[in-house]
Amino acid sequence: MPYNLLTSGSDFGGRADLRGPGWGRWRGGWRSRRRLEGRPGIWEMVEGDRGMGRWPTFREAVEALWPARSARDQTPWAVGWLGYGACAELAGELPVRMDLDGALSGILLLEPEKTDSRVVLGAGNPGQGAQVTPSLNDEQFKEGVRAIKDLIADGTVYQVNLCRRFTVDKWDGGLQRLFEAASTGDVVPDFLSAFSWDGVSRGELVCASMELLVSRRRHRVETRPIKGTRPRGLTTEMDLQLKRQLESDIKEQAELAMIVDLERNDLSRVARIGSVIVEDPGRVQSWERIHHRVARVTASVSAGTPWQDIVSVMAPGGSVTGCPKESAMSVISDLEPVARGPFTGVLGVIAGNGDLELALPIRTAWTSDGRLEMAAGCGIVWQSDPVAEEAESRLKIGKWLEVVECR
Repeated sequence: MPYNLLTSGSDFGGRADLRGPGWGRWRGGWRSRRRLEGRPGIWEMVEGDRGMGRWPTFREAVEALWPARSARDQTPWAVGWLGYGACAELAGELPVRMDLDGALSGILLLEPEKTDSRVVLGAGNPGQGAQVTPSLNDEQFKEGVRAIKDLIADGTVYQVNLCRRFTVDKWDGGLQRLFEAASTGDVVPDFLSAFSWDGVSRGELVCASMELLVSRRRHRVETRPIKGTRPRGLTTEMDLQLKRQLESDIKEQAELAMIVDLERNDLSRVARIGSVIVEDPGRVQSWERIHHRVARVTASVSAGTPWQDIVSVMAPGGSVTGCPKESAMSVISDLEPVARGPFTGVLGVIAGNGDLELALPIRTAWTSDGRLEMAAGCGIVWQSDPVAEEAESRLKIGKWLEVVECR
C-alpha cells in the first residue's frame, strides 16, 4: 500500500518532491519534522503539532533561526515556499490585497533530509455537484485588461500582470492527478514540484513552473524571466509557424524587454557595481503545450550578502507584477478580487551557505479547506487584446482544467 502523507505523516510534518530538471543537485524527495509556517501577522516554527517559537514577521524568524543552522554548505537549510503577500512584506510592505481567510503565508521545511521515496499526494476528485468558479469571469478579466490599458495610456504603469484564480468549490482529497498531468510529456516544467504538510493546516501544493526567479551560487546570481506566449501547434508545420510568430511579435518582445529592464534594476540593488549583464534578451523555448520567450540576466554579489536581501529585491518577481513594480502591484490589489496566496511568490531551496534555487510559482495549484485553487495570469501591455489575454490565462492551466472535469 503506498505511503500517504495525509494519513501517515506523523513522523514528518512536511515533504517535498522537487521533480523538474531545473532543481539540479537538489532534485528529489525531501522530508522534515520541523517547519516554519506563516500566517498573516505570525510565523511559527512547528515540530509535529508542537509550536517551538513565534515571530511577527518572516525576516525576524529568519534572523532568529538562520544563525543556529547545522550545515554551512550546499545542504538545504530550507525547502518550501513563500506566498506573494509574504514576499511583498519581506520587500518592504509593497501594496497587496490582504488574505482575510487566515490562509498560510508560507511553509518552509527546515533542515530537511533527503529521501528516496517520492511525495505521495492524495488522489483527489471533484465532489458531487462541484463547480469551477474563476475569481474574475471572462468579461471581468477582459474589463481588467481594458482598465490596465487606460492606466498605461495615462502613464501610471507600463505593464501589469493580471491574474485570476479558478476555484473548485468541492474537492475531495489531494493533488496527485494534477501532479501526474504536469509530469507527462516529453518536456516537463523545469521546476515541477509537490509539497504536502500535516498539522492543523494540512494541505498540498503542486507547482508546474518553468521560470527561475533567482539562483545563487556563491558570488554568481542569475534570473530568467519569461514573457510572451503561444500554444503548441497540432502539426509540426503549425508548431513552427507559431514559434516564428512569437519570435517576431513586437508586442511580445516589448513585454519581455520591460521585465528584463526591471529585473536588471532589481538585481543592481544588491549586485556589485557594473556586474549586472543581460546575457540573453530573449529567445523562444518550448514545453509540452506552450512556447514562451525566456531571457537571462546575471550579476555578481559579495560573499557576505544575506540571501534574504537578494530575495527581498527580486520577489515578487517583475514578470508577475509589472512595471514600475510598486505601481503595478497597487493596480493588482485594486483589480484582483482575492489574495494570490502561494501563487507568484517564491518556491524552492535555501542552502546552508546562502545559495539559492528559487522558482517563480506561475502554474500553481493548492488545497484549502475542502477547495482546490488554481491560478494563472498574463502580462498586459498597451498592445494587449482583451480577448486574447483572457484565452491565454486559461491556456496556461488548460491541462489542469481538463483533469478537473467539472463546470
